[in-house]
Amino acid sequence: MTSPTTTPPATAGTITVALPTVRPRLVPRHVHPRPGVLVVVSPDGFVEVFASAGVRVHIAERLATDAADEVLAERYLDARLPTWARELFLPGDLVAMRMVRALTASEEIQRRRELALVRGCSTEDARHA
Repeated sequence: MTSPTTTPPATAGTITVALPTVRPRLVPRHVHPRPGVLVVVSPDGFVEVFASAGVRVHIAERLATDAADEVLAERYLDARLPTWARELFLPGDLVAMRMVRALTASEEIQRRRELALVRGCSTEDARHA
């Protein structure tokens, strides 16, 4: 067996390339599944947080400000956070974001119709290709 740093002897008219050996992963990538957190926002602004036992949660509210006072509002929010939450309140620790707005039943029905239409068009395009 050859090591990854050596190449086997070349024969006439043959090009040989030594590839590094791949070591099998000794520890699975996800030994324990990551704990999940579900945040549900009601149309009236009521927030519910669902998580496994042992997950710490803090719900913080930003001040409503104009763009000129955004930095001040950010500092105020940071000052009101518990220490453990302040350590998470960094751009590198942001794992998800979404604009939240009230969704009516008729909007959801329309969204599903549009989605079905797009899926139907994709199927038709695939048949004609």
